[in-house]
Amino acid sequence: MQNCPGKFGSLKKFIIFQGTNYTPMFLEIQEIQKEQVPLCTYEKTSAIPQESNLVLKLRNAMILGNTHRSKVSIVFCDDEGPKKVTTTVWAVGETFITLKGGVWIPISKIVDIIF
Repeated sequence: MQNCPGKFGSLKKFIIFQGTNYTPMFLEIQEIQKEQVPLCTYEKTSAIPQESNLVLKLRNAMILGNTHRSKVSIVFCDDEGPKKVTTTVWAVGETFITLKGGVWIPISKIVDIIF
């Protein structure tokens, strides 16, 4: 099973391709609170398609968070499926981002940042 982000109305759904016949199924993105992010697990090693300019978007989100305390929506995948959290990005490292409160998300699991 392969997950691919669908560009349907500001990333509200994901397309799931099963097997080699690529039968599309839609999976809702679950909105969660930032306090729920530490409960997410990232043990599965599935590849997540990402926006081509994701690193630039992450750095811009960090600048907005640190200078203006602005929040962004982060669409990411954990072991249970796609999720979206709206919060402040405090730091961007090589492999993780840090959110308010020391919460982190692996960059390899982030699909997109929505300003």
